Amino acid sequence: MAFDLPVQPVNPKTSRRERLEILKQYYLRILVEDPLEGTQFDCAVLDKIKEIKDREEDEPLKHDPQEDDPELGPIIKETAEEAKRKIYEKYGLKGSEYRPGIGHEMWTEQKRILKEKGIDWKSPKEMNPYIIFD
Repeated sequence: MAFDLPVQPVNPKTSRRERLEILKQYYLRILVEDPLEGTQFDCAVLDKIKEIKDREEDEPLKHDPQEDDPELGPIIKETAEEAKRKIYEKYGLKGSEYRPGIGHEMWTEQKRILKEKGIDWKSPKEMNPYIIFD
């Protein structure tokens, strides 16, 4: 007896805990309905799911370690503000106004400014390639 993964619409707001629960229910269904088919594999997957759930719920985003450097940190922070000002001026935005994709533009501008200063900085997107940023 073969099972397909549950087909569910991709929802970017689905929490990590909900996604793990979907996987857990899927693998439990296999164990209950056909315990002889791949039981060792399914137990290993369930163990992995438990291990992931036991870890911190939402792991923090990774950031470039240079941001923690006492000398480079302030420079990186200043260039972030400079990049934000330039991009906000470009689109005529004020305060906390938002435009989809603007974060990527700010990181690109910040990276360009830092490159001119001889700093090879990694953006949050580069540090977290499996995260989708808006």
